[in-house]
Amino acid sequence: MRSRISRLRAVLPLPILALLLALLACASGLYAARTPEPAWSRLRPGPAREIPANPKAPKPTERTARAELQRRMDAVADSLYRRTDLYWHKGDYDSVAYLLEQVVALNPNDVTSWGLLAWVDWACLNDEARAERTLKNGLALNPRRYELHGEWGAYLYRRRRYGEAASAFAKAVSFLDAPALTWNQYAHSLERMGHPDRAAKVWRQMETRFPGNPHSAVNRARLERKGLLNPAPASSPKAAPLSSPKPKPVAPPDPAPPSSPVSETP
Repeated sequence: MRSRISRLRAVLPLPILALLLALLACASGLYAARTPEPAWSRLRPGPAREIPANPKAPKPTERTARAELQRRMDAVADSLYRRTDLYWHKGDYDSVAYLLEQVVALNPNDVTSWGLLAWVDWACLNDEARAERTLKNGLALNPRRYELHGEWGAYLYRRRRYGEAASAFAKAVSFLDAPALTWNQYAHSLERMGHPDRAAKVWRQMETRFPGNPHSAVNRARLERKGLLNPAPASSPKAAPLSSPKPKPVAPPDPAPPSSPVSETP
């Protein structure tokens, strides 16, 4: 800047040079005045303000503090679960699995997320060992829920481990809220094991428990049509009751001889 001014001094007289510098200073001031200040630059930290406590508010206890913490963790888990939809449609299944892992870490009782995580591991990432490990971890934390017993049975059924699948489905249907689908899968596992009679028995129980479900009658009719059911044992004919010997007729007693008339003395 100084070299430019010195060159101008060599060409222009000093009064004209002073006038040009004054005009340049005025123009720069006007430009600075018209340039809006960014919003973030106007933010200034204010003085610390203490919020007075509400004297009528109940004092927090350990129970209420734990409940509030759980509520906030559930809210974060729900937000992460909704975020998985974005990565799902992008085909980024690694991110979907990562977010679901965070969800079950925040809420270990979310059996839906456990099952979905295992399915993503198996179907999308082709990692069966990871899917099996996920289901076992979820079952260890939720042994009294039918959902993960059913998911574990379905995984074993797809792996053609029908005996283990039947055991898992048997545990699932022991819960009162197990749906008809789990009962149907249990019966199919027994049939695949080579026990069509046991499968038909489960379908009969399913028909009693879920009267409007058509799978029971359709599958039992299929087993009967293929001749896979053992016929019911024929009832043995009833033996004729042993006849008691007829009593021999008893001869009537002999009639007593007529008594002789008594003679009257005259």
